[in-house]
Amino acid sequence: MAQTAGNIVLPGPCKVFIAAHSTSALEAAPTASIAKGTDWGGGWVEVGYTVGGVVLKPEAEHLTPTFDQVNAAVVDHIIKQSATVTFAAGEATLTNMKQAMGYGTVTAGSTESTLGVSGTDAFPTYYSVGFECFATNATAASAKYRRAVVWKALPKGEFELSAKKEELMAVGYQLEARHEAQAAATERLWKLIDRVV
Repeated sequence: MAQTAGNIVLPGPCKVFIAAHSTSALEAAPTASIAKGTDWGGGWVEVGYTVGGVVLKPEAEHLTPTFDQVNAAVVDHIIKQSATVTFAAGEATLTNMKQAMGYGTVTAGSTESTLGVSGTDAFPTYYSVGFECFATNATAASAKYRRAVVWKALPKGEFELSAKKEELMAVGYQLEARHEAQAAATERLWKLIDRVV
């Protein structure tokens, strides 16, 4: 394969978006008419400032049977696929905390807002989550984007609210992808979108 400088994904700013997951109508991925760095529209809401970037980590487990006739693996079968999106929100709002945990109730009041956890929550709240960054062949004149979308994600965030003079209070998100039958057959776990023109 030839060395192609345009295939290098440049470092730069990223944006993370989250939307309510619906069991009857998925939040649509942003269309190509939505430029990099702008709001995705629909029900997508930007999480705000993030710290340390965002990571999509796909994983797979394999069944590798062994046979009496040879000492090496001959064939493999994928028996499990998963993916996780992780990032830290630099805006430690009550809403971000609720989304990162996947449970609780935020109540906005005129003088105080609260995040309450009852200890009786049995069903987690699922979200759709996505992010964007530069794609291959991006230039100053052409801000091509790479977008990642997980249609159904389970929040697994375990964060500590630490108030220290020398540290930023951030909210860590860890969202595990779930199979979503409403999505197209080829993208029911997650999807990448690269703007190429």
